[in-house]
Order: sequence, then C-alpha cells, then structure tokens
Amino acid sequence: MGHSWRRAEGNIAQTALEWNPQGQCTRGRPSNTCRQTLDTKLKMGRLTWGDAMRRAQDRDRWLRIVAEALRATF
Repeated sequence: MGHSWRRAEGNIAQTALEWNPQGQCTRGRPSNTCRQTLDTKLKMGRLTWGDAMRRAQDRDRWLRIVAEALRATF
C-alpha cells in the first residue's frame, strides 16, 4: 500500500484505494472492499487511514511498521 500512497496526487492507484462502491455486491462477491479490509487491519495495529498515509511517505519507516505487523501475525 505504501507504494500507492507515495504516488502523485490524483494517480489512478490512489483513486482506486479511496474508491467506495455504492449499492450491494452481487452474489459470490466479497462484501468488503480492499479499503474496508485495510481499515480493519490498520485498526488492529492502532493506526488510522490518515496516519498510515502519512507514515508511508517515509519508505524506511513504513517498511518497519509492516515488518512489525507481519511478525505479530505469525
């Protein structure tokens, strides 16, 4: 996610991350979007979406955060 957050403002990758589909999902589709799944995982690490976006701007710091999160889940 960090690589997408570090892209220029208005980039299609950033737009896709922030996209919020309206209406119901069709049968067989997951009920959660990528953003909702990430929000849940970030909350487990006590981060908000905005905090994660700001921290991802520093690549080395973001890599340490992700490494800690992976160690905690395994």
